[in-house]
Amino acid sequence: MPGLSGVRSAIASASPWWLAAACGIQLVGLAGAVVFVQAVFDELPRRLTWWQGWGMQGANAVLPTAGSTGVSYWSVNAVGWSTYQFAERTAVMIVAPAAPNLVLIIVFGVGMGLGVFAGSGDWWLTWLPAVIAFVVAAGAIAVAVWAEGLARRVKRQRVAQGITVVATGVTGTVAILRRRSWRVIGTWVDLFGSIGVLWAALIAVGDHLPFAIVAMGYLVGQIAQVVPVPGGIGAIDAGVTGALVLYGAPATLTTGGELISHGINLAIPIVTGVIAFFFLPHQIDAARTRHEAAVDATPARA
Repeated sequence: MPGLSGVRSAIASASPWWLAAACGIQLVGLAGAVVFVQAVFDELPRRLTWWQGWGMQGANAVLPTAGSTGVSYWSVNAVGWSTYQFAERTAVMIVAPAAPNLVLIIVFGVGMGLGVFAGSGDWWLTWLPAVIAFVVAAGAIAVAVWAEGLARRVKRQRVAQGITVVATGVTGTVAILRRRSWRVIGTWVDLFGSIGVLWAALIAVGDHLPFAIVAMGYLVGQIAQVVPVPGGIGAIDAGVTGALVLYGAPATLTTGGELISHGINLAIPIVTGVIAFFFLPHQIDAARTRHEAAVDATPARA
């Protein structure tokens, strides 16, 4: 492809030290995601949610959303959670990671628009994404509050529960992020870790972009992950690379750095996820045994 003939050489000549740094940043980000899983599923045993979190990250790398949802259901099923309980927490796990994304789009968009951060000065690359993110966040909160009121007026229980689950994705996220618990910062660590991996990978190939541009390119480009492709291969690469090029990044080096970043985003979670799957079944069995013992010890009601 025109302009991309040097991608292979850019990847081959990447700095091993910066690649090692990218891998380290990825591990820190994953740990943050795992800690946030523990915050969402705080009623479960801590050891169970630790390995559940790592397993969810590995499965999510292969099958975004679907993979992590399957692992979390496997875990909560051991302690007798209802489908409704599980659906509420799953809604939070889907929506919660998007909240920091919207906040950072507003922060970096406005910051670049005002000249606080180095980057593009074009309004459609700064102010426009910030305004859209603000409208989406405010609209989601307003719709969620309205939906909760609607659910209380609906007489059919299943319909009401379905509406409540959708609304809880937003209201539950707000409630969790407002907790006075250090674990809620995990989703922020996860996001900055992902951006940091891309930033380090770009430096590794010699693409020294301002951090604000890297962040905006990542945040805007990640919208492409809505395309249902295993691992986001191709879709995310095109989305993030295309966004960074719009912000003025050189196509060849940016493509090489993004491909390295995406490779790290896939490889490390899969490796840690495989390790988690060696320990997770034992923790699930232990949780199931404790749950069944607790149920047997509960006196039956007359």
